Amino acid sequence: MTLLLAVGVAGFLWASVHVFSRGLWLGITSSGSSNQLPDNIGTAVSKRLDSAASTTYDLVFTQWIGVIVIAPFLAAFLASSALELFLRSALGSTSALLRVISIIIPFGALITVLFLVFFQRLPAKGVRRSAVEFLTVVYKRWLFSFASIVVFWIAVTEACFTAHLHVYPTVASRSQQRYIQVSVSLGGAASDPSRVSVALVSGDGANVQELELHPLVEGKQIALIPTGQLSDRVYNVVLRYPRFFIDLNYPFWHSEVRQVEAFAVRP
Repeated sequence: MTLLLAVGVAGFLWASVHVFSRGLWLGITSSGSSNQLPDNIGTAVSKRLDSAASTTYDLVFTQWIGVIVIAPFLAAFLASSALELFLRSALGSTSALLRVISIIIPFGALITVLFLVFFQRLPAKGVRRSAVEFLTVVYKRWLFSFASIVVFWIAVTEACFTAHLHVYPTVASRSQQRYIQVSVSLGGAASDPSRVSVALVSGDGANVQELELHPLVEGKQIALIPTGQLSDRVYNVVLRYPRFFIDLNYPFWHSEVRQVEAFAVRP
């Protein structure tokens, strides 16, 4: 999914550059605008804009041809994962044979369909001509197109995460609650539970202790703080998670997720 999102972001960027470049090129080459620029400057700018528009058009075209080619295999991969989960649930088994079966069925069906469509329904000469035309369009731009997708894929994958801190109860009595429960939930394609740190901090900012997180289910961890070890005051639980992300808060680009939840202890 992150790959498709990266392709979409890259396609939107190159399409925007194409529209912008082509619009400026049309404006400069129009009769009204060309008389306002020296010939050498107008010609150079016009060529640059025309080249940028043509290049970005080829990049978008190449990317979406790649998507069309990859999409059936991605669908087969998703079907394989869904089939494996269904077989494991229905049969109550974790055998590796189920994994093999779940791969063979969807990919075998895909290969059969491709064979029927491209080698029996279409003339061989037409297939060869289509392949040559495809390679002619792609070969000049595929490397840069692939590099741009990889760059956006890394950025999108890095941004695909969630981090949530929850503390319960927010007001604890030592006579009624033995523990303060700290829950950490992580999600997304690039979540890494090993990089999370949670600290107990007093109300005046002094570090009390680093909390040890215990995994529960995938993406969820928990830490327990005995109320008997705490005095009557307000405490903060601070989550730190080294991740690069962008939001609307200055300076917009951040290198760490930081969340704070408070609770109070009374007799």
